Amino acid sequence: MKEENNANKNIIQKHKYKTENKTSEEVLPNHLWDHNYSDNTNVGISIDQQFADDVGYADSNEERVDKEVEDTNIRLSNRNLIINKGKTEKYKIDGTEDNWKKCKYLGSCLDTMSDFARRKQLSNVAYNSYKITLESKKLSLKTKVRLFRAYIESILLYNSEIWTTSKKLENDIDVFQRNLLRRILKIRYPYIISNEDLYKRTELEPWSLTIKKRRLRWLGHLMRLDESTPVRRALEEATRKGGKKKRGNHKTWVKIVNEDLSKLDPELALSGQKLKELVKNRDEWNGMIKRDPRTGPTTGGGDIVEVH
Repeated sequence: MKEENNANKNIIQKHKYKTENKTSEEVLPNHLWDHNYSDNTNVGISIDQQFADDVGYADSNEERVDKEVEDTNIRLSNRNLIINKGKTEKYKIDGTEDNWKKCKYLGSCLDTMSDFARRKQLSNVAYNSYKITLESKKLSLKTKVRLFRAYIESILLYNSEIWTTSKKLENDIDVFQRNLLRRILKIRYPYIISNEDLYKRTELEPWSLTIKKRRLRWLGHLMRLDESTPVRRALEEATRKGGKKKRGNHKTWVKIVNEDLSKLDPELALSGQKLKELVKNRDEWNGMIKRDPRTGPTTGGGDIVEVH
């Protein structure tokens, strides 16, 4: 028995999606009962990301990834399904390097800075594709702003509610937004305009503020989920005190959300009961996010346009 217990110390139980809940089997179709979103593995980092034909594998062991891909192809082929090999991505990660930052899932990189850099590049490509329309003199500014939000803003802010933003990153995001808006308004050096006037003319708000609102809105959705769902269990684990911490003052998503909550109400916190009660009313929660003056735009008033 001792030898068996010692052997089990090297095995970790990865989370299974509500398999212990009998009602989950009643919800799942019969052909999915045999699928576990994760299994017992040797100690290490292993992420099995699957969504439709967009499949990604991140693991600290390359051989384990190759075997998982092969096994998955066999299981799916038995159901006349084929994985798109061109979209299947494999990453080798470990705790000593930052190669996890290159991991991409559902169009988003796991690292905030890497994701923003990629989103910025995609937004520039989209802007250049619609440049003639966005800078046309025949369209009203209101129409061009609507097109800008539909074709450019939607790309840049995709999945931004889970970004871990710093003051510097928020400034970079807003500077990028303002540069694009000035191109639409055809405002170039030596002509200048204050940041405040720029947002007033376009009737927009800084993207950094939009991200804060999205983050809090998504938090409300997250808090309304059942406590046994993986995302709620992950949040509980992240907010739990104790555990090994890295050196230095690292900015985490949990810290940022707590800062945002303190601006809404000093008594609000992720681990508090007051937040759980407040988010139950969806309309009240979303209205609180929109009307709070302390999360309003900080555009710098009469600041002069940056020249880049």
